[in-house]
Amino acid sequence: MRRTLPLLLLCCAMPAAATSSFPATLRDKLTLDRAPQCTVCHVTGSGGDGTATKPFAVSMVAAGLEPFDEASLEAAVAQLDADGTDSDGDGAGDVEELRAGTDPNAPPGTGLEGEGEGEGEPVEYGFGCAGAPDASVAVLALLWLRRRSRRCG
Repeated sequence: MRRTLPLLLLCCAMPAAATSSFPATLRDKLTLDRAPQCTVCHVTGSGGDGTATKPFAVSMVAAGLEPFDEASLEAAVAQLDADGTDSDGDGAGDVEELRAGTDPNAPPGTGLEGEGEGEGEPVEYGFGCAGAPDASVAVLALLWLRRRSRRCG
């Protein structure tokens, strides 16, 4: 059991350090009504390595965004705002679009602004990344440790 304790602590610590804090940081930094969904940057709703490939994410990385680094997030947003970066080429800057509640990845009228939304209608953002995958890892680790300790005991 003593050897498995560090694994358990690592699994429990992962959600606290996760980049899933980025949506809330964006909400606070830009004084948005709601935090953008993870899909503003990621191709999946739960984020993850190698999934931040959308145009806005590419622009953020080019502006210095580093995973798990909120200071780099704030600096990258400030850089995009100062430069007027427009990742989707629709004439509205990315930060301006986030403040308007629209998708900085898709020009209006492309059908990619959000499900069922037409030109000029804001994307309905959620309240950040889904926390379930991180919690699931911790629960699975606990179940595995419990099963293993019963076999050994």
